Amino acid sequence: MHAASPRFSAFLRAALLPLACVAMLALSLAWAQWLTHDTQRWPGQRLTRALALVAPSADTPLPGAGAAWQPVTLPDNWKLTRPEGAASVWYRVPLDPRGIDAPAVLIPRLATNGRVLLNGSLLWDAQPASGAARSWNAPLLLDLPVALLRESGNELQLQVSGPARYRAGLSHVQLASSEQLAPIARSRQFWQHDGAMVASAVSAVAGLLMLLMWWATQRRDAMYLFFGLAILVWAARNSNIFLDTLPLTLDQWAVLVFLGHTWFNTLFGLFVLRFSGLRWRWVERAVWTYAVLNTLVVASGSMSNIGQAMAIMTVPATALFLLLIALLLRKGWRERSVESALMAASTITYVVLSLRDAMLLSSKLPYDCYYVSHYTGVLMLVCIVWSLVSRLMTALREVELLNVDLEHRVDERTQELQTAIAAKSRFLAAASHDLRQPVAAIGLLVGLLRERGTAQSPGAMVDRIDDAVASLEALLKGLLDLSRLESGTMKPRLEHVALQPLFDAVSAHERALAQDQGLQLRWRPTKLAVHTDPVLLEQMLRNLVSNGLRHSKRGGVLVTARRRAHNRVLLQVWDTGYGIPADQQAAVFEEFVQLDNPARERARGLGLGLAIVKRCAQALECGLRLQSRPGRGSCFSLDLPGARVPQAEAPSAATRREPLAGWHVIVVEDDPAVREAMRLRITHWGAEVTEFDGLAGLQQALDAGHLAGADLVVSDNRLAGGGAAQVVQMVRRRLGAVPALVVTGDTSPQVISTLAASGLPVLHKPFRTEQLLSAIAAAAAAPAA
Repeated sequence: MHAASPRFSAFLRAALLPLACVAMLALSLAWAQWLTHDTQRWPGQRLTRALALVAPSADTPLPGAGAAWQPVTLPDNWKLTRPEGAASVWYRVPLDPRGIDAPAVLIPRLATNGRVLLNGSLLWDAQPASGAARSWNAPLLLDLPVALLRESGNELQLQVSGPARYRAGLSHVQLASSEQLAPIARSRQFWQHDGAMVASAVSAVAGLLMLLMWWATQRRDAMYLFFGLAILVWAARNSNIFLDTLPLTLDQWAVLVFLGHTWFNTLFGLFVLRFSGLRWRWVERAVWTYAVLNTLVVASGSMSNIGQAMAIMTVPATALFLLLIALLLRKGWRERSVESALMAASTITYVVLSLRDAMLLSSKLPYDCYYVSHYTGVLMLVCIVWSLVSRLMTALREVELLNVDLEHRVDERTQELQTAIAAKSRFLAAASHDLRQPVAAIGLLVGLLRERGTAQSPGAMVDRIDDAVASLEALLKGLLDLSRLESGTMKPRLEHVALQPLFDAVSAHERALAQDQGLQLRWRPTKLAVHTDPVLLEQMLRNLVSNGLRHSKRGGVLVTARRRAHNRVLLQVWDTGYGIPADQQAAVFEEFVQLDNPARERARGLGLGLAIVKRCAQALECGLRLQSRPGRGSCFSLDLPGARVPQAEAPSAATRREPLAGWHVIVVEDDPAVREAMRLRITHWGAEVTEFDGLAGLQQALDAGHLAGADLVVSDNRLAGGGAAQVVQMVRRRLGAVPALVVTGDTSPQVISTLAASGLPVLHKPFRTEQLLSAIAAAAAAPAA
């Protein structure tokens, strides 16, 4: 049952287009056929025998019985019986109303103007002052006054006038009681006259609403513009069906109706192209050319009647609508949606009913029939309304889904914010504790040194102060690394990195910690290489090894690397530590989280190592995985892209005793202690140092010409009146492209991002002597902007 349901649904979707087209066309043709032969179902007497007499003008009075009356059979269609035309024709229709209560007659068609008499007495008169215009266009129901009836020999006298090319003439006359004919007349009046008026009014309102909608949507979709204009033209053109009195002659009016056809075809064609999702420029140009040329023909006055208009319009209009039908069928078949199927079906129905109306105009259908193709405009409105409702429902569903997604994302962001707030609180608490510890130790030791003076060797105390400073540096360096990674300023520099030299470097750095704790630090030799940032990879590996050693009581740490499929390398760090429960494994990658160190002993680390590993892995877009079993240990895995083994580089020469001999270095630092320490350190390396406490002093020296040249400028970033970037600009403006180094204690992501964007080398406080010398060498080697 479940397997058959999708197939049945697919069958229904495939059958939607042909079913919609066939059903709508069949219903429309059945309805049109029912209206075409409705007079056959009328009650009463069908009067078809009459006498006719051609009159010289519409003002000719009723001729006498001795005139040359000729027998005719109604209906009398002048286009067939009097193609040469007649100014006016009188008809005499005998009738016998005996036995009929309240007799009446119903005349389906009397075209285009006329009058009706009963036994010589006027019943109805619709002759205009000028016989060139139409003054009546509806079925005619007339009650027969009993006072005017005779015992026998009753007859209707009817005068008809109008041009033969517009189907002038007289239909049959239906005789019955007024009660029987009244509902028939109302039905005929609606379908022939009032319904067309209602359809045009609805079309006009819908067209205006469509234009307003197009305007309200910032005029983005021209499809609605073209459909709105097409419907407005359609409504104006269909006024021909229900206007009883025309403001122009029939020929002039017919030419305007033809022009309405032309512009409706054009605008509807442009709408279909947009509806089908096609932008065929050549087709659009052809459609516009068709409309403009027809308009110019009408404006030139070379078209004078409906026959010429039909000759010009028929071929291009037929070709255009065949193309439109093909496009709509193509769209309907591809999309298999209700709106596309309905639009294709309504267009086909319009074309078929238009051909039916063309047959009526050519007298191929009964004379008392009337036009029905204008009702397909209602079908098109239904289709476009369906399309709008469908799009609205789709938009509402999308909005609902977006709301659900937004609520979900808000919940996620709220959870993330709460987690971040908790992390920041933990961060501040842990950082405060970890910063206070070494600072307290330094304060106590410095006070002890001051009290003892020189009476005792200060070597041991200096070593302890150095340990406290190292602890501070480690904490601040970790915070700085996190800040760089969070701000995105630490951009990976990818290259081929051999793993064995990296293993050797990290082993040399961490071997002492392993020996102090009585642990084994083992490295499985490898010849593999990876494509990554060597600095970030070394930092991750050092942190993972250090983390494993600090949290292991026995055993030790094992580091391995092995090749995997798709040229990947899996780098793993195994330890025999306490292990991490599954529900706490995500937390260990947060800042200052130490599951087994509630007292926050510095010997057990600061709780930043794994957080830095996580941020580095995100920056490198490499996989980071943790496997752990409480009481057994943990395994951290890094999934890295493999690479060929690079050739080893020759080791650099040993640093000379005075590496900056002959240099002139400008130092700009507002903190006196730091400025003095830097002056002493750089002078010890053999350089000449010129120091300033801010931008003002530097500017005065430059203006006075006291600085003839410089090999390097070292500037703090936060100065009164400016920053390092302004210092570098001032120096380079006067002294040329001098290398520069920025030193700063700022760790905010904004400041780090700004410095990174400047392109200047940066050294973050605090730093050791070796770091300062290395940064100076790198700054001197870097190209000056």
